[in-house]
Amino acid sequence: MLVGAHLATTVLGQSTTGGNGTGAEFGKSAPIGLVVILLLLVALVLLIRSMNRHVRKMPESFDEPVPRGSATSRPLGRAGEDGTRSDG
Repeated sequence: MLVGAHLATTVLGQSTTGGNGTGAEFGKSAPIGLVVILLLLVALVLLIRSMNRHVRKMPESFDEPVPRGSATSRPLGRAGEDGTRSDG
């Protein structure tokens, strides 16, 4: 960790006018950087469109469908109306 801190202070503390390859063009982006950013944006748009298409295909609910004619498919009334006794 100490080495990382030393490296960070060395890199951040460098002069931009030195003779070690950090001249007037140091830190400026090249046209290839623009191409990379544009490609990333196109990929992001395509991924979002694909995700939206998949989300639309998902069912509205993941609950299990209740089979017809089962006891739970009847609407339940108030307590005691379905023939059960409540011991409250």
